[in-house]
Formats: sequence, structure tokens, C-alpha cells
Amino acid sequence: MTVLEETRQLFLATTGWVERYSHIVDLASRLPVMPDDLKTPDNRVACASTIYFSVAAEGDRLRVRAYANTAIPSGLAALLVGTFDGVPLADAPRLLSDLSSFLHESELLDNLTPPRRAALLAMIERVRLFNKS
Repeated sequence: MTVLEETRQLFLATTGWVERYSHIVDLASRLPVMPDDLKTPDNRVACASTIYFSVAAEGDRLRVRAYANTAIPSGLAALLVGTFDGVPLADAPRLLSDLSSFLHESELLDNLTPPRRAALLAMIERVRLFNKS
């Protein structure tokens, strides 16, 4: 089960945002350490928190790395890293569609503060733009 599928199931099984946010915070502990050489101004995501997000290709697979210095942005980044890191480039459009459906179904974007929502959308846009290049 992917991180996105796991999160979708948990969000659909619960109605309270305390439990949903708890899951997002728990995801933060799964975020792999981002190498310092990827923490560059080009990889910085605008947010009140410090967030770096890198998307690259490694052969025919996506390589997604992230760092955030606070729990909820780390969890959101972990959701994206868990969804996209290591997947075949050809699978990215389907996963972007699945993620979009999840965000709509769960109303996650509506329940994030504006800076966190903007940061999540900026990270998703980096995956989308990389996939188009």
C-alpha cells in the first residue's frame, strides 16, 4: 500500500481533523533525510516554515527529496515523497491525478492554513512541471 493509499483510507475512515492532522504529523517521521547539497535556493519552497523540495530523474524513475523544519509541512512533504519517489516517470501523470482526487475528496487543502496550502500546491506543481519537461 502506498503512502497516498494509506492516507486516503485513514482520512476516509475518520471525520475529525485532529486525527487526520495526527496522521500527517506521523508521516513526518518517515521523511528521509535530504542531503545538504539539495538544500539550495532553487529548491526552497515559499512558506513560513523552511521547506526544500527537489524533483529529478534517476534513469527512468522520479527522485523526490524534501526537508521541512516543522511537523505538518514535513508530513505533507512526506506524503509527496512517499507518493512519487522512485516511481517510473510514466506513472507520474496517473499519480498526480490520484493525488488531485485525494485532495478534493479529503478537503485537505480547505483545512490547511493558507501558507501550508500554498507550499503543498507549490511542491505538487514542481512534480507536475518536472513531468512535463
